[in-house]
Amino acid sequence: AVAALGLGLLLGGCRQPRERAGFVYPFDYYYAEPFESRFVPRDDAVRGKVFAERHPVGRAQAFPREKAPGAFRAFVVGGSVAQAYDEQRGVRPALSDALAGLFVGRKVEVVNLGRAGYDSERDVLAVEEVLSYSPDLVVVMDGVNEAYPSLPARWRVRVARWLRGWPLLGGAWQDRVVADSLERTPKDAEAQGLRFESNVRRMARLARERGVPIALCALPINIRDMPPRGELPLRHPAFLRAWVAWEQGDGRRAEGLFEEAVRERPEDLMGHYFLGRCLDRRGGFDAARDRYRRVDAQTKRVRYFNAISRRVAREEGALLADLEEAFAAVSPQGLPGRNLFEDDLHWHRFVDPLVTLTIARSLVAPGVPGADPGWVRAQAPAIERSVRRTRVTRDQAWFVFRHRMWSPIYWRETQGFSERVIALLETIREADPGLLGRLDGFKGWLRGQLRDNVWDRDAAKTFESWWPLLLGHAGELFRRAGEHDLAQRYFSAALEGAVEAGEAGAATLRRVRLGLALSLLQSGREDEGRRELSRLGDDGRAREVWSAYAQAWAGRPAPRHGRGRPLPAPDVERLTREADRVLTGGRPGAAAADETGGSSSPKRDDRVRRLVDKALAAFGRGDVEGASRDLDAALRIAPSDADALMSRGALRSMKKDWPSAIGDYDALLRALRDGGPEGMDEESKGVLWADAMSARGAALEGLGRADEARRAYAEALQKAPRAWPRRAEVRAALERGPGGGEAP
Repeated sequence: AVAALGLGLLLGGCRQPRERAGFVYPFDYYYAEPFESRFVPRDDAVRGKVFAERHPVGRAQAFPREKAPGAFRAFVVGGSVAQAYDEQRGVRPALSDALAGLFVGRKVEVVNLGRAGYDSERDVLAVEEVLSYSPDLVVVMDGVNEAYPSLPARWRVRVARWLRGWPLLGGAWQDRVVADSLERTPKDAEAQGLRFESNVRRMARLARERGVPIALCALPINIRDMPPRGELPLRHPAFLRAWVAWEQGDGRRAEGLFEEAVRERPEDLMGHYFLGRCLDRRGGFDAARDRYRRVDAQTKRVRYFNAISRRVAREEGALLADLEEAFAAVSPQGLPGRNLFEDDLHWHRFVDPLVTLTIARSLVAPGVPGADPGWVRAQAPAIERSVRRTRVTRDQAWFVFRHRMWSPIYWRETQGFSERVIALLETIREADPGLLGRLDGFKGWLRGQLRDNVWDRDAAKTFESWWPLLLGHAGELFRRAGEHDLAQRYFSAALEGAVEAGEAGAATLRRVRLGLALSLLQSGREDEGRRELSRLGDDGRAREVWSAYAQAWAGRPAPRHGRGRPLPAPDVERLTREADRVLTGGRPGAAAADETGGSSSPKRDDRVRRLVDKALAAFGRGDVEGASRDLDAALRIAPSDADALMSRGALRSMKKDWPSAIGDYDALLRALRDGGPEGMDEESKGVLWADAMSARGAALEGLGRADEARRAYAEALQKAPRAWPRRAEVRAALERGPGGGEAP
């Protein structure tokens, strides 16, 4: 039983999965299923022998195993944009309609393999598979998920599946697989671009070798109406001055001030975006486009990946469906925005015919043998005219409310007000003004919708902690619009919910209270506004400067205080310092850390990493002695390497060499007391320390030293971070007592 702990720790290592806050990719879906065949042979009562979709998360679709003479078979692969494309019945023309028009007389089969979150690394495996099904066309929609975790090695997935019968061991190994995938994921644009280019080039070459036309899509993006992630950097004086002018409606003055702000801080994406909005508003569309594109270049980088797709298509003889250009062509002033998009990347379903038309155009020029250009000439004017004229409907606004609007809040994109959420709320408000006026009445409905969706169940579990912040965003939207009755209603409801949420709602409480105070002051309810400001903290000066900011926005005279002296005009630099303290709860530098994305990854000798990975691969093949040799070699290079010490200690525990295992765990604990791995954050160190201490307890239990083992388990529980994944198992071992069953 104790050896099982050793195996689990060997497999799990010391690294924990570090994925987006609030979301863990389902292991099978994201790490295992890409290696599996997407389709399996089945006998269908109606269609006979078919290949059918293996996984329930895919579309319920099948196609004949034996391709009929003259049939035209097309496959679509990609991420969530591909998955949603062409899915809504009744939206015409669909891709099948276009192909039937281009290849008259041929029976058309369209099979969609789109999967939410999939990137080019996963989709190249899908292309390899579909090329064995006699396709006549493959359409690839990749280039938006390239920052997502890399695929693990196949053997790691096989081991994870094999260990499913032992939950502890399987969970530990699965953690290790995910952690390694995240660590291997390219972090910068150049590395992501190299991986993307390698994958799409491989897709193009595989298709060319089989003589199959392949269309690479340059994907569109909402550049006009989707701000960068995060909240407004109001603590920076230059931005704050520009923002006040923008809120006051003084576009010319705001434009000049935003230009000053981005000269001072060229990395300020919010500054570039709102400078673009100023230019856009006064008719400087080309200059606005440049600013919007700068934001994309530092965020999703869709245009960067599109440039790679265009170059690969040109060099490899692939087709190019340039959706970016097609969307710009039907957008006012060539700037796609909420007129076409649900969020930053996903377009409304009424735009699907434009996507179909663009794919069809790629088939007739430069030309696929047998494609009749007459369909494109006949359909193009009506499709483009329809997309230009169609406005977002109430139903589409509800879709944004249900699927897009809440997720940045749940993922804790920011502790304040996310500009992206406010932009999405504005999309909803524009299409259905009444929906946001009764938002608080849909709480139970939205929670039920999330609970019933496999992707959203984690959000449903923590619903009460993030719902108040959603109400706060609605309040902020109405505050900026000057609709203070609604703003104050939502702010008040958000405050009540944040108080009930306890510690989880503390940051929400502070930011929402500030919004309520500003709204009260702006609407002339000065006494109530000052009372709310007084609850923000003990620093009265911070309350005064925010009060002065509120009055400046509303254009009202500054209030008087003390012995009738007027409140001084806002000192912007002091205001921003005080605001930073209020908005971050007094944590020095907290806002700056949020914007830069936190600390860097731990530095580590590549030789050590390769040796540890080689050891684990050897263990996966059953070569225990080879794994021991590689771990010994790693520790000769770096005697305090955390992964190597934990893995060797676990391997020795599995071999029941308890004294040597305790020596490794003690060495790791000493290294952690001396500061631990360079660059590792405190929570990760805490998890590693608890793992090592509980493993030491299990080794002591193996030696029969029950009292010492019990103390080690208790110390691990006492000092481990709250989110330690092995807490329940170690607590059960402590309560059961050493020797009473399987070790944790």
